[in-house]
Amino acid sequence: MPVHYRTSQKGALARWAESVTLDISSNGVSFRGRHALPVGSHIELLIEWPALHDEMPLELHATGLIVRSNTYKTAVGITSHRFNVVDVAPQIRATA
Repeated sequence: MPVHYRTSQKGALARWAESVTLDISSNGVSFRGRHALPVGSHIELLIEWPALHDEMPLELHATGLIVRSNTYKTAVGITSHRFNVVDVAPQIRATA
């Protein structure tokens, strides 16, 4: 599943990056890496969920801590999560 993420580091602007999940559970998630991320850093994740709510797409919004990371894979321990309904109306207007 596609995932958007950003890490929080002191004194640095948090930029969103994209990847793909490799594994997900109720306690954690792993995703492909382009480079190692700092272990122990706080991370925010938006995961495109493969289900609908009232015919609207869902995303999983999770936060956690990076527990392992190398150039191929990052593993995150999830500390909080919630599901959000994704508003597709602005995207439709932008492409029409």
